[in-house]
Amino acid sequence: MVGKAAHPNLLVVNVSPEEGIYMRVEAKQPGQEMRLQSIKLDYCHSDERGATESPSAYEHLVLDCMRGDPTFFARADEVEAAWEIVDPVIKKWESEKSTDFPNYTAGSAGPAAAAELLARGKRHWYDATDQEGAKSTSRAQD
Repeated sequence: MVGKAAHPNLLVVNVSPEEGIYMRVEAKQPGQEMRLQSIKLDYCHSDERGATESPSAYEHLVLDCMRGDPTFFARADEVEAAWEIVDPVIKKWESEKSTDFPNYTAGSAGPAAAAELLARGKRHWYDATDQEGAKSTSRAQD
């Protein structure tokens, strides 16, 4: 492929609410010349003809509760045991505020330190919400 950079191969797994898989691979076009083309495979369960709407996570929990299935419910002793482990950690964090911890705003692309870590290896994050273009994300300093 002369004078044109190839796109990276991507595999994006969408979990919820539109479960599906998107994959883009670069493949050689038929013929003698070395030319690459993007091949896109996109499957979304909700786009399928005749697909029924999947129950939400809460609907699953209510159904499990009605059936008496305790699999996704914690017993009181489990919760208490978990807090015995977690509570001292929270108290330690509250008493010793770290000045170099890479905090970031909720809903943002994450801390700038994450992008810097990847940049050291000449890598970068991709915006999975832009599956067609798979643009690189630039993480703003928080």
